[in-house]
Amino acid sequence: QSCTVECLRRAGDVDGDGCVNFNDFCAVDVNFNTAGSPDRPGDADGDGLVNFNDFFAVDANFNASVAALSLDFGDAPDSATFPTSLANNGARHAITGNTTFLGTVSTDRDAEGDGQSSLDATGDDSDGNDDEGGIVVGDLDVGASVAVTVTANVPAAAVLNGWVDFNQDGDWDDAGEQVFVDVALVDGVNNLNIAVPPGATLGTTFARFRLTETAGYSYFGLAPNGEVEDYQFTITNPPPESTPTANAPLVKETEQTPSP
Repeated sequence: QSCTVECLRRAGDVDGDGCVNFNDFCAVDVNFNTAGSPDRPGDADGDGLVNFNDFFAVDANFNASVAALSLDFGDAPDSATFPTSLANNGARHAITGNTTFLGTVSTDRDAEGDGQSSLDATGDDSDGNDDEGGIVVGDLDVGASVAVTVTANVPAAAVLNGWVDFNQDGDWDDAGEQVFVDVALVDGVNNLNIAVPPGATLGTTFARFRLTETAGYSYFGLAPNGEVEDYQFTITNPPPESTPTANAPLVKETEQTPSP
């Protein structure tokens, strides 16, 4: 059964740590007068805006707390523009009661207290449990349409959002870097494609994929269901096309005379 972000996070709990305290006042102040989705940093009342109402929500619930959520985080390198940790409002999904996930085995999702950031986006596997099993991507050749196989457990409805840092500038904000926008998935195997821009930068980069039961989620913030998976990929040039060798000798067919 799904629920909204607000039922998972205490009113006034801006940073999602289960407690309402001075850190939440600071988060409202830093993000004051911004707008976005309901999981926007600083949005204490969940209306998508950060304004004086959020200060009131923190004040009204000050020192309140709820039990910490069992959460699944990503594991891409962490920064303000690659948000993986709780401090950076990284992508995270509630596990308890959540039967919508990537892959085929629900226990592959690790319950974590914080994002497991690592240089190669494999930090989630540090417990010996590989939980990046839902997405298989072909070679990311520049200018190519690349086949992507997404395996998901979808009891009712779910959508996929995905981002690839094609220019390797350390964020997923540039035009064309959101490769999937609320793509509806079915239970089981889904065959999709990623269009790699002709101007993509060669070399190592990172991608994030989020499965949720409802649309509108970005690459950061709390979701009440689904799963997040981060990957390290390599962007390459396409293999050269084979061409006939120049000045190759021509083979002349000999005419055979029928035997008498």
